[in-house]
Amino acid sequence: MAETRTPSSWTLHLQTANDYGVWTGGAAPDKMDSLKTTSFTGGLRFWTDALLRAEGRECCTGQSRCSYGGGGKPVCPTCAIFGCTGLSRAFTVRTETPDFAHAPTGGKQAIYLHKFVYHNSQGRQKTPKYYRAKGYRGPITLSLSIRRPHNRSFTLPPEVLTALYLMLEYGTFGAYDQYGCGQVNMDADEKKALREACSAWKTEDRPADTGGVTLRDFFFFKGVTEAQNPEAMYEIRHDIRNLLRAPSLPDPVATKLRHWFCGALGNPAGGTNYAYSVDPRTGQIYGWGHFARAGVEFTKFRETAVRAVYDTVRKKCSGNSFVWKEFGTPRDPSSPRDWPGYLASLISTEWRQS
Repeated sequence: MAETRTPSSWTLHLQTANDYGVWTGGAAPDKMDSLKTTSFTGGLRFWTDALLRAEGRECCTGQSRCSYGGGGKPVCPTCAIFGCTGLSRAFTVRTETPDFAHAPTGGKQAIYLHKFVYHNSQGRQKTPKYYRAKGYRGPITLSLSIRRPHNRSFTLPPEVLTALYLMLEYGTFGAYDQYGCGQVNMDADEKKALREACSAWKTEDRPADTGGVTLRDFFFFKGVTEAQNPEAMYEIRHDIRNLLRAPSLPDPVATKLRHWFCGALGNPAGGTNYAYSVDPRTGQIYGWGHFARAGVEFTKFRETAVRAVYDTVRKKCSGNSFVWKEFGTPRDPSSPRDWPGYLASLISTEWRQS
């Protein structure tokens, strides 16, 4: 049963959802010695920021953070909660992993796709190679508690609780989500209570802030593939990259877009703009991603990139198992066309099955 809570604190009992676990890094690049709360709070800030931008709230960027008390200018809505220079975060985060010592983590396993062997421009035979990370697998207790007043209240901000639900139910927890890590399941009663708490967040239907990625730019998908093996996950990534190659797009646009959206060594953006995992035991696929509709170099190619994900995953899913959610596009015709209605539909829908 869900425990009794006050609005000033919230506790969730999570369980990693698949064999990839949760990855938050450590002192060594290929090993975790504990579950780092900084990785979680960084992700939660990103989701909260995207939620606030989606309803038209102007939020600062990573290149130009706010400074509390600097020239009398008020801090942006995200910094008012998560802190900035001169201002602490409004709440504390604590994680507990009782099984950590008994759940070895670390390292990446190379996965070779031998069915896609090709010859490079020098005529050498190459085999596409991807990596599978090994994160922490087991129970996680996650606790949030207020530490200073926000908007003159000692209760957890409802926008944070809403972003928390969306991140855990639709997205990922921690890093290496492009390797399949980060999916967790919530206790059923606690999930229901959190969804009810999200109703306290009243969003508005006004133009989104275009200063960065907004939740209106996100897409979510799930389904079941008949190929229940580790290679199935990386075949999807391989096919998506191929759809973004020339001649479907002019070079060098195709190369730049592919590296920006799918990730590449040396990519300053870091990682990918979409992530998913395929559970090799069941073939279940869950994924999410984002592509800004404005304010980025590749905005006019958004449809091409997102369509590549949509078409690839849909073809891999069996029967009618494929489901796609995205605000304001023909790919998701059943969703409400107004932003408040769409957000309410995300919260009211139980997306991930335990």
